[in-house]
Amino acid sequence: MKKRNQAISVLATVMLLGSVYPVSIYAAAASPTTNQGQSAVTSAQASHSFDPQQLYMDLAPEEAGKLAGFAVKLPGYIPEGNYYLAGLTYSAENKSVSVSYFGKGGYPILAKMWKGDIGKEAAGLKETVFPKGKAYVGKKPEEYGEMNIFMWEEAKGVIYMLASGLDVEELDKMAQSMGTGDYSTIRRAIPIKDFESKNHLTVLQASEMSGIPVKLPSYPQNGKAANISYTKSYGDEYVLVMYDIPDRDNALLNIEIKKADLKEEADQVPLIDYPNKNAKAIPFENGVAYTYQLSGSSVIHPELTHFNGLMWQEEKGVVYKLISDLPYEELMKIASSIK
Repeated sequence: MKKRNQAISVLATVMLLGSVYPVSIYAAAASPTTNQGQSAVTSAQASHSFDPQQLYMDLAPEEAGKLAGFAVKLPGYIPEGNYYLAGLTYSAENKSVSVSYFGKGGYPILAKMWKGDIGKEAAGLKETVFPKGKAYVGKKPEEYGEMNIFMWEEAKGVIYMLASGLDVEELDKMAQSMGTGDYSTIRRAIPIKDFESKNHLTVLQASEMSGIPVKLPSYPQNGKAANISYTKSYGDEYVLVMYDIPDRDNALLNIEIKKADLKEEADQVPLIDYPNKNAKAIPFENGVAYTYQLSGSSVIHPELTHFNGLMWQEEKGVVYKLISDLPYEELMKIASSIK
């Protein structure tokens, strides 16, 4: 599961959370400045070393290229679907650049670039004719679920990959246009200025930073935390656990933990069937829980249109939320196992 975790770790913030949660690091699409990204680059260059777990976000292509050690290119062709660039990041841990595109009328798109051996990286994919040389298409279920993969070598030793629920033909067009996109004119999201997140925490670290006793589920027995983070945004603070459930068809499960009033949190659930209320109270343990749905897309299961949610008060003033593509029956079992 480690490869799959690496594949979606970048998108966990810029795409999955942006689609699933009402509070994300990105607001409406526009053309922002990149002061935050430049600061990250300057800091890394000054120390001549990288934090091996650091995720450098909100970068321009030139900034990402300096961190990665190769030219970062953007496509000039973007499929129909009202797309905007949702994030450009560099992972020091994986030594890779990721560019995510989100469309209100189309499947999410991930573009990833890294240095490597195309022969090894393309294992399991089918070779196809490509103007820039050899390209490889197919799927990598362990890492990218049902998304189509288009992989090629943009420069010697530099691998580019596109992953999406879009047809391979559309990914081919994007790949052929790579390098013709103009970052100064592309439609992209505005990062929220006061967003701060610490990733790869232990349960103890997350508990100390949040002041909340963080608990993880014991069901299913083979589940485990892929990433634990502590986030501050718009005055809101919460712990987010990306949870891995092996043998569940790449199911998505996020656990959000925060200090809050349960009824107030339920009243703030975004409506997906306006003006009908979304959250519904149900009996749970010795109290009440709320079921709800959130509009969103999953890069692992791009055919999805919404996620199921379950929230309850684990202890006075502490609210737990489960966001998943699993059915409510499974979410109830998971919630009951958090003790």
